[in-house]
Amino acid sequence: MSWHKTPITLLAKALEAKQVSSTELTQYFLDRIAAGKVFNAYLDVNPELSLAQAAHADTLRAAGKAGKLTGIPIAHKDVFVTRGWKSTAASKMLENYQSPFDATVVANLGMPNEANSHGAGMVCLGKTNMDEFAMGSSNENSAYGPVLNPWNTDYVAGGSSGGSAAAVAAGLAPIATGTDTGGEGRGLGLDMQIFRLEGLLFDHFSQPLDHRGLRRYGVCSNDMGTRKANSCCYGLIARQKSFLLKHHNPSFSIVTAFCRHSLAQIPHPLQ
Repeated sequence: MSWHKTPITLLAKALEAKQVSSTELTQYFLDRIAAGKVFNAYLDVNPELSLAQAAHADTLRAAGKAGKLTGIPIAHKDVFVTRGWKSTAASKMLENYQSPFDATVVANLGMPNEANSHGAGMVCLGKTNMDEFAMGSSNENSAYGPVLNPWNTDYVAGGSSGGSAAAVAAGLAPIATGTDTGGEGRGLGLDMQIFRLEGLLFDHFSQPLDHRGLRRYGVCSNDMGTRKANSCCYGLIARQKSFLLKHHNPSFSIVTAFCRHSLAQIPHPLQ
């Protein structure tokens, strides 16, 4: 089964119907990540931790406690601090930094636990490359090397969420978090052709952000970043024409934009 070509809604249905387990799905994407290292889309991958989360998701599903997103793998932009993975914001200044807590977006999408019983139950695949401290629009400004565009490696991937965009475009993750401050997310649509061809699904929440599911807490920032973080839109990138899933918590919903072409007309850069 080509799970990397399967829309999120169908992945959720496959998990619910037990056509695939979260452990199997997570291993599938971890294998693709290992095969797609040339794109430099990921900065940190921890298979053991990802598979442990997947096993927990399978346990929740077996116990009848799964939500609509439980067990679906997700990649997180490295601007969001994430327990268990390095959180560097693509900077040598934070090299090997391990956060003692999760950013709100990571916690709300991640496994439910004592600190956040309303976690959606998604499995973290790893942290994606980006422009250092999210300052850039081509993803050439990462201290760990540029992200390559899966459609054409001679082209830039766009930024600052280029790692997340490349991971989704290349089928190295079914969905990923990203940010958009001054148009970076929309720029990805031009550089990666994912808005027009892949579908850049961004969650543009109206003010105030602090009362929505994806919030600012836990975002790496530089000195100028306080204003940047306060004006930033956080959202999701996925290879899908349209996507609407509501979590059991009424205050948390994922609402997306729409791309302009049918996926049936779109080739895939990495089969």
